[in-house]
Amino acid sequence: MTDNNIYKNKKVAFHTLGCKLNFTETSFIGKSLTDNGFRKAKAGEQADVCIINTCSVTDTADRKSRQAINKLAKAHPNAFIIVTGCYAQLKPEEIAKLPNVDLVLGANEKFNIAEYLENLENEKIRHTNIDRDLRFFPSVSQDDRTRHFLKVQDGCDYFCTYCTIPYARGRNRNASIADTVRMAEQATADGAKEIVITGINIGEFGKSTGETFLQLIEALEKVSGVERFRISSIEPNLLTDEIIAFVANSQKFMPHFHIPLQSGSNEVLKLMRRRYTRELFAEKINKIKSLIPDAFIGVDVIVGSRGETDEYFEDARQFIELLDISQLHVFTYSERENTQALKIDYTVSPQEKKRRSEILHQISEEKTKSFYEKQIGKTAKVLWEAKKNGEMMNGFTENYVKVNAPYRKEVVNTVQEIVINKNMLGIKIVTMYPIVENPVSIVSEPLVPYIPEIKTFDRLTSFLSQRLTPSIRKKAFECYLKYTNYQIFEYNNTGNIYIVQGAEYNETEFHIAEKLARAGYHVLFPSQGDLGKGRKNDVYLYDTKIYTQQKAEFKSLFGNTAESVKSNLISGAGQANVIVYDIQSNIKRCWLIEGLRKGWSKEIKSLMLNWRGKWYIIENDVLHSKTIYKVLK
Repeated sequence: MTDNNIYKNKKVAFHTLGCKLNFTETSFIGKSLTDNGFRKAKAGEQADVCIINTCSVTDTADRKSRQAINKLAKAHPNAFIIVTGCYAQLKPEEIAKLPNVDLVLGANEKFNIAEYLENLENEKIRHTNIDRDLRFFPSVSQDDRTRHFLKVQDGCDYFCTYCTIPYARGRNRNASIADTVRMAEQATADGAKEIVITGINIGEFGKSTGETFLQLIEALEKVSGVERFRISSIEPNLLTDEIIAFVANSQKFMPHFHIPLQSGSNEVLKLMRRRYTRELFAEKINKIKSLIPDAFIGVDVIVGSRGETDEYFEDARQFIELLDISQLHVFTYSERENTQALKIDYTVSPQEKKRRSEILHQISEEKTKSFYEKQIGKTAKVLWEAKKNGEMMNGFTENYVKVNAPYRKEVVNTVQEIVINKNMLGIKIVTMYPIVENPVSIVSEPLVPYIPEIKTFDRLTSFLSQRLTPSIRKKAFECYLKYTNYQIFEYNNTGNIYIVQGAEYNETEFHIAEKLARAGYHVLFPSQGDLGKGRKNDVYLYDTKIYTQQKAEFKSLFGNTAESVKSNLISGAGQANVIVYDIQSNIKRCWLIEGLRKGWSKEIKSLMLNWRGKWYIIENDVLHSKTIYKVLK
C-alpha cells in the first residue's frame, strides 16, 4: 500500500491523445494519484511527474505522441516522465529509447502508476502481454466538463485487417451491469448531468459476464439524478433494432448515434474483414430515421486503405452521399505493423488519399449544414457547458446540435429549453429554396451512369472538385439545373443579384453566385419569364456569351432588333441600381458589340444615358467575383 505522505503536494501534469476512452482513463489515473497525495500542476507550475497517455491508431498518432513527450519534457525539465497508452503497449522499446523518458508502462500497468513510482527499479519498461489478460479496469471521467465519460468495456475480438487495437487493448472484456450502474450513480453524485458510454467495442458488452448491451442501457435508464446518456461508437452489426427502438422511446438516452462505416464499398469492407455489408448499414440508418427523424448520426470512414481502387472509392462515395446522416469523421489510412492489410497489393498514393479525404470532408460539411438547417425554428433542450469561449458559452441539444449563447455562469450545467435560430448555430448556413413546385428527380434516369442527385450548389461544387471530363462537367450542370430550374441563395437582405445567362450556364457563374451569396446578397438564376421582377436595390449581371452564329438562341432571348434589346433590358432589370456586362476579349462577336455594329448604338447609348442606375461594361476580362466586388463597391 502506498504511503500518501510520500507524494504530499507533489505536482503532476497530464497530456492525453486519442479517443474518449483514453481521456476517461487519464481521469481515473489522476484521481488515483490525487488519492495518494498528488495534486494537478497549475498553469506555469513545474510538475514533479508528467504522464503522457498515448494513441497509436495511425502513424500520425505515433508522431503526435512523440511530439507530446518532447513538449512536456521541455516544459518540465526536472520532471519524471512516464509514457503509457496504446503506443507504449505496442512499441515500448521504441519509446524507451527516446530522450527524457524515465518509465514506459503498458496498457494494464498504467492503472497502478502510484505503486510503480514507489518501487522504482532499474527496469525502464513495465509491460505485459495483454492478449489473454481479461482483467477489466473500470473508470469514469471526473474533470471540469459537464459531460462525464463512463468506460463500460475494453478490448476487441474483431481483428480487422487495418487495425492494431486488439494488440494494444487486448481482448473484449467488461464489468458487470451492477458494477457499471454503481459507477454511473457515483458520476451523478459528482455532478454529472450527461454521461457518455464509452469503450472500444461497446456493442460486445456482456460477453464476459453473460449479459447484453441492451440490458445495460435498460438498467442505466433507471439511474436517478442523471438527465442524459449518450451512446458512443457502436458497430452497425451490433446496433440491433431493439437498441434503436429503446433509444427512440427513452427519456434519458439521446437521439444521437455514432456508427463506423469505414467504407461504402462492399469489396473494401471484405478486404477490411468488417462484419457487415453496406446494405445492412443503410438498413440501420433507415431504421433510425424512421423512428427518430431528427436523430444526429455521425459516421466513421477510412480513405485510401489498401485495396481501395479508384472504382471502389467512387462506388463508396456515391453510397455515402445517399445516406441520411449528419456528419462524417474521415480518417486517412496509414500502414500499421503486423496487420493483415499489408498483404494486400494495391496501394493508394498520399496525393490521392488527400484528394479523397477532401471530397468526403466536403460531403460531410454539406450534410452537417443540411442537418443543422432543418433544426432551425424547432424547440430543443440544451445542456450548457462550463467552457467559456470569449463572451460566449456552448451547449448541445438532445440530438447533438451545437449552439452558442452569451455566457451566463448561473446556467452552466443546467438544461434549458430554447428555440433554435441561425445565430445560435456554430456553422454558417446558406439556405437554399427550390423555386419549382415539382422538381424533376434524376435518380431513375441519370444523365450519365455515375452522376448522382445534384440538388444543391454545395453538392455541385463537391462533384466538380473531382477529375472529370468536360462533357461530364457539363452534364453535372445540366443535372443541377434540371432539378432546381433555378435557386435562390439566401444569406441576408442586402439586395438581389440576378445572373442572366447567355448561351449556357457555366462554372464561372456558379462560382460568382456562391461568393456573392456568402458576401450577403440574394443571387438568382432567372429563367426568361422571371426577368422584370427586379427591385430597386437589385443588380443585374449579364453574361454575354451569345454569339451571332447562334441565331436561334440570340433571337429567342433578345430578339433581333434594337427595340427588342432595349425592351428586354428594361423589363429584365426593372429598377435595378447596377447593370454589369461581361465582354470577353477573345469573343469579339458577342451580342452587344454586334448590336453596335448593326447600328443600334443610338438606342443603346440613349438607354445607358437615361438609366437612373449605373452601367458597367467589363472589357478584356471574364466576369468573376473579384471584379463584381469592385464594381458593387
